[in-house]
Amino acid sequence: MVQNDLPIDPYLPRILQDLGKHRALVLVAEPGAGKTTRVPPAILKSGLLSSVHPDIWMLQPRRLAARTAAERIADENGWSVGNEVGYQVRFESRFGPQTRLRILTEAILNRHMIDDPSLDRVGCVILDEFHERSIHSDLAIALLREIKQSLREDLLIVVMSATLDTEPVSQFLFDAPILRVPGQMYPVDIRYCPIRYPDMAEGISDLVHDEPVDGHTLVFLPGVAEIQQVQNALIRQSPDLSVFALYGSLAFDKQQKAVEKSDRPRIILSTNLAETSLTIEGVRRVIDSGWVRQNWFDPERGLDTLRLQRVSQASARQRAGRAGRTAPGVCVRLWNESEHQRLEALNIPEVQRVDLSSTVLDLHAWGQTDSRSFAWYEPPSQGSLDYAERLLRMLGALDETGRLTDTGRRIRTLPLHPRLGRLLTEARGNRMACSVAAIISEKDFVCRTDREGPAPDSTRLLSDSDVGWRLDWIEEWEKNDRTSDSTRRAVDISALRQVIRVRDQLIRLFGPESTDTKDHGSSLSVQKLVLLAYPDRVCRRRSDPRTGTMVGGSGVRLSPDCSVLQGDFFVAVDARQDDRSRNREAWVRIASRIEPEWLQELFPQSIVQQRELQYDADRDRVVSQVRVKYQDLVIRENHSP
Repeated sequence: MVQNDLPIDPYLPRILQDLGKHRALVLVAEPGAGKTTRVPPAILKSGLLSSVHPDIWMLQPRRLAARTAAERIADENGWSVGNEVGYQVRFESRFGPQTRLRILTEAILNRHMIDDPSLDRVGCVILDEFHERSIHSDLAIALLREIKQSLREDLLIVVMSATLDTEPVSQFLFDAPILRVPGQMYPVDIRYCPIRYPDMAEGISDLVHDEPVDGHTLVFLPGVAEIQQVQNALIRQSPDLSVFALYGSLAFDKQQKAVEKSDRPRIILSTNLAETSLTIEGVRRVIDSGWVRQNWFDPERGLDTLRLQRVSQASARQRAGRAGRTAPGVCVRLWNESEHQRLEALNIPEVQRVDLSSTVLDLHAWGQTDSRSFAWYEPPSQGSLDYAERLLRMLGALDETGRLTDTGRRIRTLPLHPRLGRLLTEARGNRMACSVAAIISEKDFVCRTDREGPAPDSTRLLSDSDVGWRLDWIEEWEKNDRTSDSTRRAVDISALRQVIRVRDQLIRLFGPESTDTKDHGSSLSVQKLVLLAYPDRVCRRRSDPRTGTMVGGSGVRLSPDCSVLQGDFFVAVDARQDDRSRNREAWVRIASRIEPEWLQELFPQSIVQQRELQYDADRDRVVSQVRVKYQDLVIRENHSP
């Protein structure tokens, strides 16, 4: 049992007093205060919870943080993970009948609340790191407010954060009291060292080598590509350096390896995964690039774009705090002070920038037939809600009146985007469908190339589906365990293994229903499965085989990695906006050919036939033209006298 003094400890009696009086609390505790590990056990031991509702659920935004918090709480209290304290993340859980404190992540908490609004046995819900403003936490606080208003007046709600605009949260939770707790245990020396983005790799490498520190260095970078560039630059200068990567799609065992205790100084290259909730023992220096990559969704086109942008001042403060958790430290910011003053104060919430399809599906399961009238913490745009409703109807999750269908209920039970839920429910979770869903949902394991055709196999210059030959590649890998240097240059082995892990987890999720018999959907080809998931991404090829027009009128361009260059119609699977394109064409790296007859077979409600009379000047007569459209995309037209 390890219990060091933390800044929040003297405030625990006040926290319990305010919570007991008002049944809700907004707690702002600076980095290093100890809110994540100390507040839940204090509430558990306080007597505030009844025997009918004795449990606490705490939301953590990230899987690694959820597991780490459970382990640290167990260590501090002499408990064991899986007994007194447990966790539940996607595809994994450790809790039992004796677990009274459960740490949940992502959409799991919301799914529990929707399935059981009375929150049986739960007396307190804690939303940790609320400042990150994930769509899940925004939905969670709105659902909790409704539960407290209509069903559970006794429910305790605690919102915790290190950097937060507190007044709106307090007002939303019926004027809950606000308590501020100082946190950072040790001073952090903030330094500014401007380095241009393209020169980051060499600049960071020089900083690490020129100014060694007694402890670990945590480097914040915008994405995996930058992590690899910096890692290569560091190793070139000092091959013996202990360098670790840390990002969301990295295998969990490698994430754990990066954050475990070590006496040997190490360099940890991380995305914003390490920004909050996660204490890495021994970090004495933070190098902050000041950049982050975020998904932004355009509801007009139904496409994502991955934007490289500056962090907010709140994020920069969180990152700097990582250097002062266990000893005095230094934070080197790769920009100047005047730039810092121009940064946005807070993060832009996900509700304003991501696809809301999963959230809107949850609202319909909640009984909210009109997502616009839901009591949002912060309302999203009308366009985002309209797009989500439209896509869910195309996927068969909602009927034309906006009510949840049986298909929608089945989709909602799966820890995936509704697109992939439709794919899996239609195929009844057979092995091939689980493989396709894993390929689409996880990071692409095929390395990018400047050559024509797909990277891993030059013999596959043309194919019917980029998803299909990735599926073939996985099967060949599992049969032969390819380990040649050429294979490793073409494939991200870690990402490939993650796809296989997710496939196996999905197969286990379906259990006995996961079979390859025709009764369970094996008659559906890979191409039809892809179409089921992306009915809004159907494209008709133009004269240039690498270009097309998508439903809705957007132009698309197939990247050199895409091998689907035959056939008049295809589905743009991995399609992202490319704002650098003069024509605003979407950039497509993964596509899949389809036959127009499949549109009539799978989506008959979207087929429209129009007859028009036109004057043909060459023939000097009026002719009849019949156009068959899939939504607004012409798939066939006939002319007759």
